[in-house]
Amino acid sequence: MRLGIESWFRFESPEQRKRKQEQFEAAVYPFGPETQKEWELALLRELFPNKRSIRDEHFQLLVLRQSMLESVADHPENEIAYRNGAIRAWYERKTPHGLSSETKKTLIAVAICENEAQSMEDLPSAKTVRSLTGMIPF
Repeated sequence: MRLGIESWFRFESPEQRKRKQEQFEAAVYPFGPETQKEWELALLRELFPNKRSIRDEHFQLLVLRQSMLESVADHPENEIAYRNGAIRAWYERKTPHGLSSETKKTLIAVAICENEAQSMEDLPSAKTVRSLTGMIPF
């Protein structure tokens, strides 16, 4: 873990921050930030109907998806192994609001489906995600 002085100060212009946000959104939402994000939020609301807010689940899904993307980008020669390593590391990490094991498995299923989709039409239904959740081996 690097804790140099550069981490103390973040000098970025508003344009730099906006560009970084756009790059993040393009990577995490390849089918369009608004369209895919709305789909994702609707899916999470359907998967977790008893939750008043799905903000924590959505944030953790984004963290997981970013970890998966970064691990694959760093090791394209063995994509599946590194992606699975990123998933396991995320699963074993404590989350600020203590997501249950079942919730984490559900988010993993969503992330894998989003990662493998080639278009918006390939994105899964809540029923598909629920069936895949039981197959997560943790």
